[in-house]
Amino acid sequence: MRDLIDEMAQECMAVVQALGGRFAFDPMDFVQQVRSGALSMSRHAGSMALDIQRGVATEIDELTGYIVREGERLKLPVPVCRTVYRLVKGLERARALQDPNPTTP
Repeated sequence: MRDLIDEMAQECMAVVQALGGRFAFDPMDFVQQVRSGALSMSRHAGSMALDIQRGVATEIDELTGYIVREGERLKLPVPVCRTVYRLVKGLERARALQDPNPTTP
């Protein structure tokens, strides 16, 4: 999981930088603080996991989907982001097939 997070973050940072974006702080600082124990890991499931559990659409299109689309447009490789995007879309679809009447938030 660490490698996946690190590689995904690198791809995202490369796309942001190619778009001319800048970071106010090191995007990996939070991750490093959690890994070192300086910050405790949340017991709260991520919002996308909760969305999938409820059977509603996640924000994957707006987040990782954006990185994938821009990476492709800029001709930057984003294989990890693309894979994560596809996996989440697959989970959304599988959940929708299980319960055609999702619960609303």
